[in-house]
Amino acid sequence: MLVDSTCGVASDLTASEYSMLANVSEHDSGLPIREIQPPYEYAKNPFFDMELLEQKELVERIRDVSDRRGYALALSEKGKERLSLAEEMVGISMIEVFPLLDEDSFEHLVELLHTLSSRCDSGRSVKSLFPGIPLRMLIDYRMLSERECSHYGMSIAQVVVLCTLERFQGICSVGQLANVLAMPEEAVERFLDSLEKRDLVHVDRLYCINERGKRRVEAIVEQVGAVTKHAIEEHGFAEANDLLLGLAEYCMYLFA
Repeated sequence: MLVDSTCGVASDLTASEYSMLANVSEHDSGLPIREIQPPYEYAKNPFFDMELLEQKELVERIRDVSDRRGYALALSEKGKERLSLAEEMVGISMIEVFPLLDEDSFEHLVELLHTLSSRCDSGRSVKSLFPGIPLRMLIDYRMLSERECSHYGMSIAQVVVLCTLERFQGICSVGQLANVLAMPEEAVERFLDSLEKRDLVHVDRLYCINERGKRRVEAIVEQVGAVTKHAIEEHGFAEANDLLLGLAEYCMYLFA
């Protein structure tokens, strides 16, 4: 996955750690530790990321200005440098790797991210290209998608390939799919073979999604949408639902 691999290679960060660094950077007086909590019950525990970032000396504890008994997280100088590096490399990788993400699309993505951040919390001091709130949302959206795909015994990568076939509404070669998804042809071929064994695609030299595959895509998308909508409404982001729908189409670029 692009964000994980890029952050890991360039800055020794997971996507989740990158998100937390971005969130911490947007609080001028520090991010109060008492405000760090999972967005919903089955999300990854954010305190695990916090501890790892402390061990890497990328964040440090300071006194919480709003609660003298509590502590807040602030970026260390090393953390500021690491965040800047990760952000730069993710942006470069997205444009270089994905042929369909042109400069205008990239600018639109960044605009959506900043608008969403402002709408959810206008008091944040966002200076980075990718704000912390939408980064966290996108990472959680990926996790939700993985969780729902697993109910059908499928990986999110298999579903992405299947959705891409449906999107083109025609027949594709392995090379065409690999180019669109920015995946190695060998990986795409493995996913297609598994989809063929499940009778979700038809193969006659080229690949196309069959009716059973279309029904599977529809069922998964409906289920992911329902779970995501519940999470959005439960945590007060209903007013940003239109922006979240706009961001959903970019998830492939960020996490393919």
